[in-house]
Formats: sequence, structure tokens, C-alpha cells
Amino acid sequence: MTDIKIHKKKVLSDEERKVLDEAKGKPARTDKKISLPAFWATGTGVLLPEGGKRYAIVAGLANYTGTVNDLCVIASETSLADVSNLPTDDPRHYCQDYDSMHIKEALNESGFDGIILLRDGEATRDAIKGAMETLKGQVTENDEVVFFFSGHGVSGKVAGDKEAINEAIFTYDNKYIWDDELSAWAEELAAYRAVFAFDICKAGGMSDIAKKNRVIVMSSGENQSSWTYSLGGAISTTGEYLFSEGLFSHSFVEDGMNNKLADGFNLISSFDGKVAVEEAFSYAYPIVKVKQTPVLNDQFINDFLF
Repeated sequence: MTDIKIHKKKVLSDEERKVLDEAKGKPARTDKKISLPAFWATGTGVLLPEGGKRYAIVAGLANYTGTVNDLCVIASETSLADVSNLPTDDPRHYCQDYDSMHIKEALNESGFDGIILLRDGEATRDAIKGAMETLKGQVTENDEVVFFFSGHGVSGKVAGDKEAINEAIFTYDNKYIWDDELSAWAEELAAYRAVFAFDICKAGGMSDIAKKNRVIVMSSGENQSSWTYSLGGAISTTGEYLFSEGLFSHSFVEDGMNNKLADGFNLISSFDGKVAVEEAFSYAYPIVKVKQTPVLNDQFINDFLF
């Protein structure tokens, strides 16, 4: 591996976050001033075959080894903060990933049979690879698999690979899991369908994993940075400390899925109380596009319902 580069998420200002918050619940499909995604959800969800089970690997990082790669406010930037009401005298207590917690909440509500959560210090290369091996031995041809990762992205050249530049996810212990490794794992799964979702910089490069009956959700283009919605330890305009969230994940998961704002974002304007992956993407896309361009590679017929 050569020319390895770690691509860190950029940070929204308070004013930028405020403007984006005002776009929640918008735009309606009839709003011609907003550029809408080329792909819209069909409004027709497809359930799993009888007996099918649902499994997920959910990994998210705000706190990396050391401090240089953390998605949180460092102590020197918060020296004037009032921390007297915190369980610790350091705002870095709030340097915890919440993208993984939000997607776990969405999957739990959908009744997933098994969710492996790897958050911050738990999300090492070995732990994620171990989770992948565990699922490989459990999943059958009637089952569904979700792989979600939020953190930093990596690019570099891998010897012997046909691509000029490869992409990877950056794990807690400053190691990498390359797109080729994820693709090879996906090939070994006997799953009926699978979703891979990445909230990282250069996420569009993960489209190599795409194949029939898979949906690949990518927070940004192959040559773009992704942004944070809030840094862990940052102070909101109301004086509250914030946990770390990615901009895309905040719209796609927390608002789109958990708050159900994406329900009805489909071609037939059907509201059913459920949010498909495609609906959540269609909701998040025009909001997030002002900072980064999300990418969807969908080779699953109709909508992918959790």
C-alpha cells in the first residue's frame, strides 16, 4: 500500500448547522427550486422471504486513538467552557459517536435479530473483521445484512489492484479496512439482500461493492469530503454540550428514519409509517447536497425496507 491519505471530516459552523436545521422536513417534491435526486423510492417495499432474519454490523467513531483524528473539540478549544455540571471536568466526555447509536435505534425498531455495535474504542480493525466473520457463519440465503460505518475515510494505492486509487474505512486503532476486503466479504455472504452505508470522506469510492440485491449508500462523492453535523463537546446555541454526528447520518438516519421525516418521499407519495432506505436517502439528499453530494447505488428491486 502506498500514498495512504486519511481524509478527515470537515466541520459545520453553528450558523451552517442552523441553516440546515431549517430545511428539516423540506423540500416537498413539488419544490422546483431544489435539485432532487435522480432516484426516488418506488413506494413499494419488499419484505424478506419467510423465515428470513436480519443482522447488522454498526460501527461509528468520534474518538480515535490519541486526539489528532478525533471528531470532537479538543481541551484547548474549550478551556473557557463551564464544565461544573458534567460528570467529568473535561468536555471530551462528549467525544462519543452517536451516528452508530441512531442507526442502532432504527434497526431495533425494525426488529433486527442481531446487531453488533462497535462504538469508538471498540471499532478496531480486528473487532470489525471479527464481526464480519461472525455474520458470515450465520447468514442464510433468506437473510438481510446491514453494514454501517461512520468515521474517517482513507485513500491509497493497493499493490496488484486494478483501480488506480482504493478507498478504505479508518478504524479506531489507526488501521484500514479496504473496499476490496468489504467486497470480498459481501461475496461470501449468502444473504438475500444487503445494505452498505458509509458516512466518510470520499465515500463514493465504495461503489465497488455494488451488485444485484445490494444497496450502497455513500455520504459524499468519490472526490469529496463529508461534513460533521456537530462535534462532540461543542456547545450549542442553547448552551448544551453536543455529541458527535455526521451531517449525512443526522439527516439520513436520525431525522429521516427515527423521526420519520422521510416517510412519503417516494414516487407515489405513499405514507405508511415506515421509512425505506431509498426514502431516507431521497429525503437527506437535497438537504445535504449544499455541502456534499450523497451517492446511492441501488440494485435491489423496489424499496429496501428494514
